[in-house]
This record gives sequence, structure tokens and C-alpha cells, in this order.
Amino acid sequence: MNYKIAGIATLLLAMISAALFAQEVTGDWISDVDPINNRPAKTIYEFNVEGSKLTGSVLFGWNEEERPITNGKIKDDRISFTLQSLLSFAGPHPRSYTLVYLYEGKISGDTINFTVSYGTHTKSKFTARKSNQ
Repeated sequence: MNYKIAGIATLLLAMISAALFAQEVTGDWISDVDPINNRPAKTIYEFNVEGSKLTGSVLFGWNEEERPITNGKIKDDRISFTLQSLLSFAGPHPRSYTLVYLYEGKISGDTINFTVSYGTHTKSKFTARKSNQ
């Protein structure tokens, strides 16, 4: 009987810890770089967490463009999501490409250390900080 109670207590503690951790990640995070274009610009990450699912959007400051987060996941202190970017080329042979950027980060308190890549290329590394607002 004691094993059963201990097991239930452990499970409840894990669920409470996960819920508190999700609350810590939910909200706005800010970086001073636009990682896709590798230029200095205030970028705002709006995260919403439900269980292990991450949703939200990213607002790129240099052109005020907002993109939705897709394939967002959170597990323990790891976070990942993708953003899509459409590249269009005009001229005699117009064409468009969709680039998918993978964001992978490690959460540590009020910072997330991110690596952004597309395909096999690492685009940039940066840190986002939790907004105090």
C-alpha cells in the first residue's frame, strides 16, 4: 500500500512541476537579434504551452513581420519549433521556395539559448530573455 501512495505522490509532484514549468515558459521572450537574417533587431517570441505542445508567434522587429510557430514542442528544459519563410524570385523564370527554420533551445530560468538551422546549415545562435511585462 505504501508503494502505491508513494507512486501516486511522485506522479502528482511531476504533474505539478510540469505545470509550473509550462507557466514559466508561457509569455513573451525577447532577443536583440533577428536570427533568420542575422541582423540586430528586437525580436519577440510569444509562447503558449499546453502540456508538451508549444504554440505562439514570432514578431521580427526590423520589418514588423509576424510568423506563427509550427510543430512546437516542450519537454523538460528543451524547447523546439519551426517557422516558415517564403522566398520569391521575380524575373523571366519566377519561382518561390519555402524555407523551414528549426529553432531548438535549452531553457535556464529566465533565458533560452537557441540554435536556429535550416536543412543541415546552422544559421545562428542567440539568447532570448523572459519579458518582465
